[in-house]
Amino acid sequence: MSEALRESEAGRRLHIPLRWTAPDGNLRHLLLDAASATGEQGRPVWDGALRDISEQVRLEEESRRNLLRLNRSMEDAIQAIATTIEKRDPYTAGHQRRVSDLAARLAMALGMPEEQVHGIRLTAAIHDIGKIHVPAEILSFPGPLPEIEFALIRTHPEVGYQILKNVDFPWPVAEMVYQHHEHLDGTGYPRGLRGDEIMIGARIITVADVVEAIALYRPYRPGLGVDTALDEITRNRGTRYDPQVVDVCLELFRDRGYNFPDGVDLGSLFSRRPSPARTEA
Repeated sequence: MSEALRESEAGRRLHIPLRWTAPDGNLRHLLLDAASATGEQGRPVWDGALRDISEQVRLEEESRRNLLRLNRSMEDAIQAIATTIEKRDPYTAGHQRRVSDLAARLAMALGMPEEQVHGIRLTAAIHDIGKIHVPAEILSFPGPLPEIEFALIRTHPEVGYQILKNVDFPWPVAEMVYQHHEHLDGTGYPRGLRGDEIMIGARIITVADVVEAIALYRPYRPGLGVDTALDEITRNRGTRYDPQVVDVCLELFRDRGYNFPDGVDLGSLFSRRPSPARTEA
């Protein structure tokens, strides 16, 4: 109170929220709004009013609860989409969830705000939504794909964007999905974006996607191991992949002992060095 009084004496208004239990037992929220003034004989006085803001507080609390419910519903919907994609493509079950976990860890390691990290986590959880457009037999094809089928798979970022673009997310989810196969040097797809044309969230998801796709099992090859995955992002650091994202990814795995969810044993993966294979997730 003394600090508030000093501010008022300096010519600033005084705003003090108060709580009062009324005679009927109900809690009331009050706001003291006053300012310093000069009274009789030049003495300082307070001039103001005490207002009942109980209804305003109730409406604000109700709005907060509604926003929390809306956020939970949105996240439940995103999880339902992710589960639908994984059920349709059992060979990559868990892929999006693992990419989501790694992408969020990378964003946190880069010092990004919590809300931005949350948006990247949720986007990564549905980054392959566009694959719903691809026949299941192509997704699970046990070997190198013919050119036409491979070209169809490469449409999935744009298809994902078209599915999500009209959803009013609090983050640029659709655009990050659209960009998650773009490379800094313009060699990515579908638009061949370069450098700063690619948003940071998409750059993070790209690195997480590549590492997971190379390290773990795919229907067309066994897992190549984390060493091979880290070699790929190191070799193309600053050309395909954002150098800062690559650096924190290397630190997570090599210095902090990061593990993918689902109890993946990375110790055994580090020792495996089969021949290279396609990295598209």
